[in-house]
Amino acid sequence: MKRFHLWPRGLIGRVTLVLLLATLLEFLGSTIVYEQTEIYYADDLAVQRVAERLALSYRVLMAAEEEERPALAKRLSSPDLQIGWFASGAGTSPSNPVQIGTLSVPGNALSLPPTSPRDAGLLRMQGLLINSQDLLENVELRLSRGGRSLIGTRRDLIGTMRLPGHVDKDGPRDSAIVFFATGVLGRLPGFYGGLLSAAILACCVLAAAAMLVRTLGLPLRTLAQAADAIGHGPPVQIKPSGPREVRQVAQAFNAMQTRISHLINDRTQALAAVSHDLRTPIQRLRLRASFLDDTEAQTAIEDDLDEMEAMVSSVLAFLAGDTDPEKHRPADLATMLETLVDDASDAGQLATYSGPEHCVHTVRPVAMKRAFANLIGNALKYASRADVTLFSTDHNIQILIEDNGPGIPEAELENVLEPFRRIEVSRNRDTGGMGLGLAIVRQIVEREGGTITLSNRTGGGLQAKIVLPLHSTPTKDQQTG
Repeated sequence: MKRFHLWPRGLIGRVTLVLLLATLLEFLGSTIVYEQTEIYYADDLAVQRVAERLALSYRVLMAAEEEERPALAKRLSSPDLQIGWFASGAGTSPSNPVQIGTLSVPGNALSLPPTSPRDAGLLRMQGLLINSQDLLENVELRLSRGGRSLIGTRRDLIGTMRLPGHVDKDGPRDSAIVFFATGVLGRLPGFYGGLLSAAILACCVLAAAAMLVRTLGLPLRTLAQAADAIGHGPPVQIKPSGPREVRQVAQAFNAMQTRISHLINDRTQALAAVSHDLRTPIQRLRLRASFLDDTEAQTAIEDDLDEMEAMVSSVLAFLAGDTDPEKHRPADLATMLETLVDDASDAGQLATYSGPEHCVHTVRPVAMKRAFANLIGNALKYASRADVTLFSTDHNIQILIEDNGPGIPEAELENVLEPFRRIEVSRNRDTGGMGLGLAIVRQIVEREGGTITLSNRTGGGLQAKIVLPLHSTPTKDQQTG
């Protein structure tokens, strides 16, 4: 089960995520600032109407008897400005709310403090109301916003206007006009349109930035592909592109690849030359051995010479792997495997083939046949039988070569594919060989873009599995070959 990572693994994903977070923070910050800015907005025409009606309500309720004031306040109310009358000692409490028009408000919620000097919007509103009606300048006018502690929303206005106190049989009493106004502290014109425009702009900026980041990341992806191709065919020079730092990395990579290629070629050519030159003295020794009268000594010398020549041939075959001039062409892998199995059967060995009659794939036929022959030969050398299976999927062709031998220790399964790596300590080619057979097989398979893996079978024996991709991008030598 794959673990989900919030932090992307790729450079493009990480830069895009950082840009996304930065854009979201900028958008949230702009929204908060916009919300705070709107508290300064007030509709001048609505303020004028509220001021006129508050002044009228003050005059009417001042002139009316106390018992008439609740009914008059209700008649003076409208949907956008609701008026109420509040008197201390009139039984107001949280359980006995005050009626403001059609609204019922807890009595203790109307004990408004003086307008907060920190609320610039309310101070501006109070100034506008007083400037609209001189009467309100001589009234103790207190304003507050709607919200959690009162009613309505933060854009609604609640206020009180204290009336002159009087004394009755119950003692001194204070009263006040309370009002609830809507549509005065409205949003700034085009508020939602502004938010939508800001959101669209943020998305466009993010999309453009993501495309730019992806463009900047393409040279890195090309560089990674070129680095992954090292060792799978001839070196491929990449064209430096992108930012200066990426171009410098690409140039350094090309230079490094060139130096490595020259170093390997020099050593390969030197070793190949030495191996090739050894053939001449081997042939001279073979000729001299043929003149010996001692048959036993002659046979021993010829066996040693055969071993030396086999070693030289193996080394030359391995060193020629990356410089093999053989061209790619369609070849029938099924026929190739069946031929090798039939040859082994004709030699009295037990070998079987299972798979389709034909399976055409573009490879280097001679090299691929050598790889199959090495694997089948190893299976028959260390076991009593070799079973070859071929099948294809939508993505690859798989070849299994299995035997019933002793297998290979788990710790050595990967190591035996390395050059000159042998399980046996003897140098006899009849048993351990030079340790180049499997290395040559891996070299051939990897040049075709495939893989080879070794594993021990559950019932005993070894399985060699070759996987050749059906739709692989050809290497440079495949394209030119």
